[in-house]
Amino acid sequence: MLAKLTYKLISEIGVREKYIRKDHYNTIKVWWARRPITAMRSLLIKEMMLRNKDGDQCADVRLFSEVNPPNALFVDFARRYSANALSVLDVFSGGGSIPLESARLGFKTYSSELNPVASLLSLTHFQFWTIQKN
Repeated sequence: MLAKLTYKLISEIGVREKYIRKDHYNTIKVWWARRPITAMRSLLIKEMMLRNKDGDQCADVRLFSEVNPPNALFVDFARRYSANALSVLDVFSGGGSIPLESARLGFKTYSSELNPVASLLSLTHFQFWTIQKN
């Protein structure tokens, strides 16, 4: 099912995820500025749609609303929008929401973090989630 991806919808997705308290990796450690993964993924998707001048700006609802959508949706997005042509840099990656989601969407992703606990958490996320290779 396709749905129009708007900033209002992205905000609602982020708020909904903020209150998840179990079965979600963000509950391992509470960060000062925790970024909900679905909201970060949705913002990256929206930015790519705008850059590619996708008039309808519609995407499969599961890609921007589920915490862990099927990997095929990420592969389809990366191919449709040539995601590997764009790089994402997050110099204060914290818990790793932005780099994790940008990598899952197929962007060239770079991140850094000085906090060793946050760095370890990010490394663990990258080893756990399925990241597509371009």
